[in-house]
Amino acid sequence: MTYKELKTQILNLGFETTLNYTNEPTVMTDAINRAMREITNLFPLVGEYHIVQYPLCNLLGEDSVYMDTRHYNGKTPLVFGASNVKAFYFEYAGSGTLTIDDDTGTRQISLTESKQFMPYKDFAVGKVTLTLEGAYSYDIRNIALYGEVFSEEKEDIPAYGKWMRYDMKALTMADGKPQFIDFLDKVQEGDVSTGERYIKLHDFKIEKRHVLVLEGRTPAQYTIFYKKDFQIFSMETPDNFEIELDADKVHLLPLLAAWYVWAEEEPAFAAHCRNDYEQYATRLLMQKKDNPVREAFCNEMGW
Repeated sequence: MTYKELKTQILNLGFETTLNYTNEPTVMTDAINRAMREITNLFPLVGEYHIVQYPLCNLLGEDSVYMDTRHYNGKTPLVFGASNVKAFYFEYAGSGTLTIDDDTGTRQISLTESKQFMPYKDFAVGKVTLTLEGAYSYDIRNIALYGEVFSEEKEDIPAYGKWMRYDMKALTMADGKPQFIDFLDKVQEGDVSTGERYIKLHDFKIEKRHVLVLEGRTPAQYTIFYKKDFQIFSMETPDNFEIELDADKVHLLPLLAAWYVWAEEEPAFAAHCRNDYEQYATRLLMQKKDNPVREAFCNEMGW
């Protein structure tokens, strides 16, 4: 159903009922937005996000000691080095000085003071030595020197650590607006038509309701399903915009929107629309209960 078809259905439901749509055009969009919010609370829109996790080899070694917190006491410098390096990553808390020696020369960087662990990453070429020192004590962790990179963009240098954090709000941004509302409730397993292998994931965490935390040193592909926000309707919405509801649920929208449109001016007619909406919605909810589907799962494909 397109936006134009939706508006036509809402107006046609009114029969003899008048709607001052010309003088108050936002009545329609406001009603549709309120109806969409209520419907998507009952029947969430499902978004899908793919994560490809390919941990790069740490030239320092894969020993967990490089993930553990190291304390710089303000006296003895912390030094890390390797050959054939292309980039590095670490996290620090405090303030200090980083000296980078590589095949291009020596450069010194001041680490901005932070009471919480902050990531720092950059490119370095060839035989590389990182020296961390400074006038004050501070902590570092998750130190890695990488012998390969994904691109020439600094942002593509991957983090290092036992756990990788994926901020779903930031990752699903579209036109400056986050699409992510919440993770779906269940994690289930099963086969899909593509033949991919879906398994239950137990070794993950969720922080702040929107940050997915996965085991960071396992090569894998993940498909994350989440509750997605709908596109807000406005006077600028094109008539050919496709309504973001499944075919069996889109017919709820004109009924509920009509109730919002005529609730005050024609309460009897509005109540009729509301009753039809609730009966149809109840029937769909019962079908959902009788035929549960995979609501949320992560797909893990190991290499």
